[in-house]
Amino acid sequence: SIVLTTKDSFRLVIPYIEFTKQLRGSRPLLLDSSALIDARIEPLVLTGMIEAPLVVPEFVLTELQTLADSDDQLKRSKGRRGLAVVGRLQQQTMIQMSVDTSDFAVIGVDRKLIELASSSQFRICTTDFNLEKLAEIKGIPILNLNSLAHSMRPQAIPGQTMQLAVVRVGEEPSQGIGYLPDGTMVVIEGAGDLVGSSITVDVNNTLQTAVGRMVFAQYTGSQAPLPPTTEASDDKTSSWSTSEPSTTKKNSPKRRGPSGRNPRR
Repeated sequence: SIVLTTKDSFRLVIPYIEFTKQLRGSRPLLLDSSALIDARIEPLVLTGMIEAPLVVPEFVLTELQTLADSDDQLKRSKGRRGLAVVGRLQQQTMIQMSVDTSDFAVIGVDRKLIELASSSQFRICTTDFNLEKLAEIKGIPILNLNSLAHSMRPQAIPGQTMQLAVVRVGEEPSQGIGYLPDGTMVVIEGAGDLVGSSITVDVNNTLQTAVGRMVFAQYTGSQAPLPPTTEASDDKTSSWSTSEPSTTKKNSPKRRGPSGRNPRR
């Protein structure tokens, strides 16, 4: 503060004002290594739904390079995949891509991401659940690609009828378990003894949990046969042998009529 004093004891106090950088348009997305290794950010950018500039910190590139030089094959594959995604995003003309060279004295890539996002008013794009929780504590907006994928799944409406294959028994003997094409688990009441069958069910309710979404349905009594397997359709001898009694002996009389009786008797 600046205080001015005159001979008439007139004082003027000018407070200190700090000017911060103002961003126009959408706040940039700060990509971490997990989002680049996941690689779903690339097709998402190609859809044109993301208009915000993308920023990759140089310390994230260093982390990817360290993984790419690792002796472990899985880590090496992840690092090379992340670097390849960065290269392809830089070639896209429909999005602005830049590399930030800022560095911080804190230890750990996640803490550096938090510091960079806080000081530059960035948002963080990640698939790391722990980083998401830390960013929420710090008050930093975050975009989790896994949460976005869950929200884009088609919703099952109560009363909807669908065809499902029962793959296993549920927690209760009367329950059967099936799965939607996107991997959502469906608990089917009354289908515990129909494992391996394709049945028609009515959706009763849906439940959103911490690990995903669950659908509860009721078996309607309509059952469709599953396609026959090659072994069952080709092996005619085995199907005939199962129709005979298991107590048939080797020296038993040979069948000579449609009824199985000896025509001389």
